Amino acid sequence: MSAGKPYLSLWDRALQLLDPDTQRGLNPSKTNRRDVLSAVLNDVEGARDLALRKRWKFTKSNGDVVIIRDVMEKIVGWVQRFKETGDAAVQYDPAHAALPWAAFRFLLQTTVSEVQVFSAVAGDLEEVARNLTRYRIFERLHLRGPQSELQAEIERAFIHLYAEILRQLSYAVKFFSERTITRVLKSPFRTVKEDRKKELQAREHDVNQLATLADTDILRNLNATFERISVQSTKALSEDKFNEIVAWLSVAPYHSHHQFVAESRLAGVGQWLLNHDDYLQWLTSSSPSLCYLHGIPGSGKSTLCSVVVDSMLAQSGSNPSATPLGYFYCANPEFEKARRSYDDVLRTILFQLSINPSSKTTVKQFLCSEYERQVARSPASKLDIMKLRTKDCVRLILELAEQDPIIIIIMEDDRHTLIKAFGDIVSQADNVAKVFVTSRTSNRAAMIPTSAFQIQISPELARPDMKIFVKNQIDTAVKAKLLLGGQISLETREALENALLEGAGEMFLWVKLHVKQICHETIEDDVVSALRKSLPESIDQLYQKSIDSIFETGYKAREVAMKALSWVLYMREPLTPQALLATVESGGDFSVVLDPHCNVVRFSHQSVQDFLKDHERFAPSSAHTLLTSICLEACSRGPASEKDPSIPSDDFYVYAAMYWPVHCKMAQDLSTARPSVGDSSLTQTMKSFMFDEDWVTTLSFESWIETLRLIVSSLQQCHEMVPALSAISNSDDAFLFTLSTFGLEDALCITLSHVDSINVNQKTQHGYTPVYLASAFGHLGTVAILASYGAELNVECGKFGSPLHTACFNGHFRVVVKLLELGANIACGSAFQTALQAAFRGGQEDVAMHLVECCSVITTEEEYEEALQGAALVGFVRVVQLLQSPKFKLLRQDTNDTTKKRLMKAVEGGQLGVIRKFLSQSTGKQGLIPPDAIAVATLHNHKSLVKFFLDQGLNVEVEGTFGTPLRTAALLDYRPLVCLLLEHGANVNSCGSFGDALQAASIKGHNGIVRLLIQEGANVYQRTGFYGSALQAAAYHGQLETAEILLNQDENIHHSSLCDDVFHAAAASGHDQIIALMLRKGYVYQSWHFAQPLCSMAPPPQYVCLWTAQSGGRGRYKDLKACSRPSQYCDRHQSQKPLVDFSVILGRKHAESEESHSISQQLTDEVYPKAYPLQAAAFAGHAKTVSFLLRHKNISKISDRDIKDAIGSAAEAGRLSVLEHIIEAAEAQESIEDYISEIIQKEHAARQPHVVAFALKQAPQGLSTTTWPWLR
Repeated sequence: MSAGKPYLSLWDRALQLLDPDTQRGLNPSKTNRRDVLSAVLNDVEGARDLALRKRWKFTKSNGDVVIIRDVMEKIVGWVQRFKETGDAAVQYDPAHAALPWAAFRFLLQTTVSEVQVFSAVAGDLEEVARNLTRYRIFERLHLRGPQSELQAEIERAFIHLYAEILRQLSYAVKFFSERTITRVLKSPFRTVKEDRKKELQAREHDVNQLATLADTDILRNLNATFERISVQSTKALSEDKFNEIVAWLSVAPYHSHHQFVAESRLAGVGQWLLNHDDYLQWLTSSSPSLCYLHGIPGSGKSTLCSVVVDSMLAQSGSNPSATPLGYFYCANPEFEKARRSYDDVLRTILFQLSINPSSKTTVKQFLCSEYERQVARSPASKLDIMKLRTKDCVRLILELAEQDPIIIIIMEDDRHTLIKAFGDIVSQADNVAKVFVTSRTSNRAAMIPTSAFQIQISPELARPDMKIFVKNQIDTAVKAKLLLGGQISLETREALENALLEGAGEMFLWVKLHVKQICHETIEDDVVSALRKSLPESIDQLYQKSIDSIFETGYKAREVAMKALSWVLYMREPLTPQALLATVESGGDFSVVLDPHCNVVRFSHQSVQDFLKDHERFAPSSAHTLLTSICLEACSRGPASEKDPSIPSDDFYVYAAMYWPVHCKMAQDLSTARPSVGDSSLTQTMKSFMFDEDWVTTLSFESWIETLRLIVSSLQQCHEMVPALSAISNSDDAFLFTLSTFGLEDALCITLSHVDSINVNQKTQHGYTPVYLASAFGHLGTVAILASYGAELNVECGKFGSPLHTACFNGHFRVVVKLLELGANIACGSAFQTALQAAFRGGQEDVAMHLVECCSVITTEEEYEEALQGAALVGFVRVVQLLQSPKFKLLRQDTNDTTKKRLMKAVEGGQLGVIRKFLSQSTGKQGLIPPDAIAVATLHNHKSLVKFFLDQGLNVEVEGTFGTPLRTAALLDYRPLVCLLLEHGANVNSCGSFGDALQAASIKGHNGIVRLLIQEGANVYQRTGFYGSALQAAAYHGQLETAEILLNQDENIHHSSLCDDVFHAAAASGHDQIIALMLRKGYVYQSWHFAQPLCSMAPPPQYVCLWTAQSGGRGRYKDLKACSRPSQYCDRHQSQKPLVDFSVILGRKHAESEESHSISQQLTDEVYPKAYPLQAAAFAGHAKTVSFLLRHKNISKISDRDIKDAIGSAAEAGRLSVLEHIIEAAEAQESIEDYISEIIQKEHAARQPHVVAFALKQAPQGLSTTTWPWLR
C-alpha cells in the first residue's frame, strides 16, 4: 500500500461496488460514532431486557414458538464476539465494519418499539449479526500476513459477499425509512427478490469453498458459542436452612448416578451425537423444544446421556449466571424409589435448576419462598410439611423459566407421566426451555414425546462408538488374561473384532456379554469355531446362557448366586457390599456390579432386572419368602455391633430389622396357593422369631423392638418406613401392633388363637389401636380379623380421629367399605367432623363418591351445603355432579348467596372446572362471582383462575384480605401472578389498606419483584401504608439488598428527605447494616430533622409504634425525652399494620393477628411524639446498633444531648445492656458522671432499684452524696 493512499477496509471497497441508489439507501443509518459497536451492544442489551420483561414471543409459519429474549441473547453474544476479534486484530481500522453495524443498529432502533414488527425481523437481525461475526473471524484466519495468491482470491470473494450484505441492508433501511411502521408486519429481508437471495447464497458459497477443512470445523462450533444466562434472584442460606430444603425436596444423589455412568465411558464416545444436525438445531434454536433420543435396550443411551450432561456442565462451569441445568438418570430397582417416582425425579430436577453452581448454599429466591409458604401451610410446621407433587414441580419450573432459560436432561424408560410433564414444560414455557430425553424405542404413542427433534440410535450412527467399544472389550479381556490367557493371534483378533462389529448393530451390551461368553473358550481354534457359528441374536439369549451356566454349577454356588440375584432384584433399601455379603456368604455374580459412589450393589444394566423378573426361578412370591427367612434369621441373631444403627449400614441386621415385615407381607399377598393358617413355613418361621413354645415373646423379638426406636430416630422424617415403624408400641403386646401395622394376617390369626388375655383395644403411647393401624395402612383382612375378636371401631384415637376417618383420608376404599359394613360411625373422631370431610381433606374422590352415594352422610340442608362447598374446594367434579343430581333435590337451596359461597370455596381450592360448572348452571353469572375473586385466587396462587377472572372482566384493583391482588402477589413472591396482573392493567402504584405492592415486596426482601415493579414504573418515594415507604419498610425489616436496590434509584442520597426517616427506621429496628449502607453512600444525618409523618393520614413513624408497643416498657413509656426543639405530632392512624408472617397469612388467613390488632388499638388511644435514631435504638434495646451509632457519632451528628436522651429512654425501658455500651463509649470522666446521674435520676423517679444498682456499680470511686446530693 502506498504511503499517501488511505486504507480502505473490505467493507469500504464493497460499498464502492454498489450503485449510487443503493449507496444512498444506507444514508439514514450512517453515524459519525467510532464506537458504534458499543452503542449496538447497549441497544441490543436494552432490547433483550425489554423482551424479557414483556415476555415477547412469536410463532413461525411451521408452528414453532420463538422466544425473542433468547434471540437477543444470541445477538449479544455475536456482538461481544465481534468486539473480541476486533481487539485482537490490531491491523484493522477500529471502525472496521462500522457501516453494516450502523445499519443493523438503525433497524433495531426502528423496530423495537412495536412487538409485531420486531418479532418479524428479530430472527433476521440475529442472522445478520451471526454473519458479520462469522466472516470477521474468516478474515482473521485467512487475510493476515503476506498475501498469497489464494488470499487475494479470498479477499475478492469477501468484498463481493460484503457488497451483497450491504445491498440487502440498504433495502431494509430504505424499507423502514419510507413505510409507516405500524403497518409493516413482515420482515423486509423476506421480501427481497429471489434472485438476490440466491446471489447472497452464491457469494457465501464462494467464501466457504475457499476455506480449509480445519476452518470449517471452527465455524461449525460457532453455533454453540453463546451462553444463555440466568437472571433469577438468589438467596444465600445458612447450612441448616439449605439442608432443610434438600430434605423437603428429597433430593436423590443425581451426581453420583452420573459419575457411575460417566466413569465407565470410553474416551471419544458420543461425539457423533454432539455433532448431529438435529441435536445442534435443538440446542441453538430460540424456541422451547424437546429432543428425543431413543434406541433399543443396550444401545448406549445412558452413556450418550452422560455425554450430553458433561458437555453442558463443561460449558457452564462454575459460572453463577449459567443457564440452569437439571439432569436425572431414571431406573427401576425396587430399592431406589427416588429413581422410579415421578415426584422424586421432578423434585430433584427442580432442586438442580434452583441452586447456584458456584455457591453451595445459594438458592434461587422463588424456591425459598415456596418452601416458606409450604411450611406456613403445614399444621405442624417443618415436621409435617407437604412434599411437592409432579404438578407443583412443573408449576415451579415454569415459574423459573419465565425469567431464565433452562435445560433438562433425562434418562428414562416408559414413564408416561414424566413424558407429559416435560411436554407441558416445553409447550407452556415463556422462555427457552430445552428438554433432552433418552428412552427406549416404543411403539406406544403415549410413550413417545411430541418432538421436532428425534434421533434414533442406528447401527450407522453408533458405528464409530462401536469400533472403540469392541476394541476396548477385547483389549481388556486380553490384558486381564481372560481371553485365551492373554495370548491371541492377530488374525483371530481381527476375526473377533469383525464378527462382533457385524453382529452387534447398535447393541453395546450384546458385545460385552458375548465377549464374556467367548472368554470361556480356552483354545484359539474353539474361539474361531464359535465365531463361525451363528451368534445369539438377542441379549435375553445371552442372559439365559448365563443363567443356565449358574444352574449347572454345584449346589452351594447355585444357592449363593440365587440369593445374590434375589436380593439385588427385590431389596427395598440399598445394601452395601458388606451387608450383601452377609446375606449370601460369598461373592457376586456376572450381572451385579458395585457402585462406588453410592456404596451400593446394583445390576449392571436395566435389562438384567427385566430379564430376571420374567424368569420363573425368580418369581416375586418365592423370592420374598426367601428374603423374609434371611431377614428373620438375622433378627434372631441380633445386631453384629453395638454402634447406633443407620441407613445404609454395613450391618445387615439394620436392613433386616426394618424390612422383614415388608417382605413377609409381600410374600403373603403374592402367593397364589396359600396354605391353611398355621401350616405355612413362613408363618412358622415368624412364630419362632416372636414366641417360644409357651407363646411368650422371645428375647430376639424384644431386642428387635428396642432396636426399632434407635433405627427410627436415625431416619429422616420423610423416609417411607417411619410411619409404620414408629407406630409399633414397646409394650408387652408389641407383637399385636406389629402384626396389625403390617397386615400379617396368618400370623395374627394363629397368635390371637393361642395367646390368652390379649386386649385388642389397647392403645400405643401415640394413641393408636390395632384396628386403627390396620385401617391406616389399608389391611382389609386384618381389620376383619380384629373386628371378629372384638375390636372397637367407634373409638376416638390416632392422628386422624378414628379407624374410619384414617381409612377415608388415606384412600383405602375397600377398608372404608368394610368398616361401614361393620357399623363404623361416620361422625366418630375429633380431627374431622365426618368421614366425608376426611375424604375431602385427603383428596380421595372415590371414597367421597361412595360415602355420598351409598351412605347416609347427608341428611340436612346444612350437611348438604357443607358437602357441596367441600367438594368445590378440592375440585371433586363427580361429587359436585352427584350432589346436584335429582337424588338431593329436596336438600338443595340454590340461592345466589349459597352459590357465591360455593364459588368462593372453589376459588380457594383453585378448581376452575368446578367454577365453570357452577356458572354454566346459573343465569347472570357475572353477579355470582365475588368481587374479590381475583384477590382470593392470587392469595392461593391459582394463576389459571386469576386469568379466567380477568377474562371475565373483573376489576383487577378490588382488595382482598391482604390488599390489592398485585400487593398480595408481591408480598407472597408470586412473580408469575405479578407479571400477569401488570399485563392486565394493574396499577403498579395502587395504594390500599396496607400500602402499595413495592412496599409489600420490600418488607419480605423479594428483590426480583422489587426490580420488576421498579421497571414497570413503581414510585420508590410514594408515601403510603404502615411503614410510610418501601425504603422504610426494607430498613425496618433489615432487608439490606432490597434497601440498596431502592437507594440506587436516587443518586443524590444527601438531599432525599425520605432518607432521614429511613435512617430512623433502621436504628429503631436495630439494623446497623442498613445504617452502614446509608453512610457508605454519603448520607449525613441532619440533627435538627424530625422524622416526617409517613403520609398525610398516617400515625407517627410506624416503626416507632412498633418498638414502643413491642418493648418491655410498653405500658409505662408515654413520651420520649423532650428537647429544646419543637416537637411534631401526627394525626391518629388510620392505616393497618400488614401481616408479614407466611404462617399467619397462609395458615390463619386473617387480616390481622392478635398482636397487630392490639398494636393498632394502642396507636388509636395514644399519640407518640417523635424520637431520634439513637434514642429509638436505645429504647428498643438494640445495643449493637447503639454502639455502631456512637462509634460514628461524628458522621451521624449525634450530640451529647442526644446521648443523654438515649440514656433516659434506655433507663426507663430497663435496657441494661444499652446503658453499659453507652458508658463504655464515654470519652471523658465528666461524661460518665453525667450519664450515671441521668440514669439514677430517671430510675429514682420510676423506682426501678435494679437499674439504680447498675448505675451505682458503674460509678467511679470517690463519688459521694456531695456529687449527687439528692442521693442522701
